[in-house]
Amino acid sequence: MNLTSIIDSEGKIRKLQVVGRRTFSVSLPREWVTKRQLGQGSQIQIHSLEDGALILSPVDLKTQKLGEALIRVTSDDQPSTIIRMIISSYLASFSSIVVKSNKAISREQRDAIKAIVHQRLVGAEIMVNTATEIRLQVLQNFIEMSIQSALRRMEIVTASMLKDLVSSLRDYDLCLAKEVISMDNEVDRFNLYVTRQLELAAENIALIRKFNLDSFRDLLGYRLVTKFH
Repeated sequence: MNLTSIIDSEGKIRKLQVVGRRTFSVSLPREWVTKRQLGQGSQIQIHSLEDGALILSPVDLKTQKLGEALIRVTSDDQPSTIIRMIISSYLASFSSIVVKSNKAISREQRDAIKAIVHQRLVGAEIMVNTATEIRLQVLQNFIEMSIQSALRRMEIVTASMLKDLVSSLRDYDLCLAKEVISMDNEVDRFNLYVTRQLELAAENIALIRKFNLDSFRDLLGYRLVTKFH
């Protein structure tokens, strides 16, 4: 039979070998195996994508970045600046975000941090809240809320916002108009969540199937959908 060539992540060519009568094999790069602390007997999952690509990943693959994002603030920092740094760390897939200050974190800064956690960061909880430190932990459960479910929720809320907006303008209802503004935070909340999940999948292609996606094209498609909501 003809041997099929396979190109690994370093651009080297590996040849597909025949083992037995019906089994094919290819050697794995030593650097890849060593970096993931694998050895004889280690279990590896094989994911098949629609475009024909195969993805190999250890069975115990972690889905979050290790370590934490450390944000150092001063009393002169505006709450809006701190919020932008927290959101950036959230989107960068850190599982822990720590806000520290040499002096006491101001009431205004503290209230802004609490508001962003409760209103816009899905899965984030305040685990430590002291005078000089606020520690956020991002808890993830991909089964309970998939990317598709979050997008569906965004669609429902957005449709409701448009309907209520028309009603508030027609009836001069100020209370309903304020409710529409508050609903916008709900859309942003799921937008950030979906963006975070897509970022994780872009960095670790083994997560594409875990997120019920078929290929890299889906990452771009879903990102465009969330951007224009």
